Amino acid sequence: MSDPNIGRLLGKRYQLQELIGTGAMGTRISHKDIKKGSKTAKMYI
Repeated sequence: MSDPNIGRLLGKRYQLQELIGTGAMGTRISHKDIKKGSKTAKMYI
């Protein structure tokens, strides 16, 4: 799986890092908060 948004910076804060999966409800992508240095995942519908 790949996503053209990987590497993209959102809101000058979140860098999209890895596509975790896709489904009927949307796409889950891990991202890094570049201000805090923490990693989390979000669902994009």
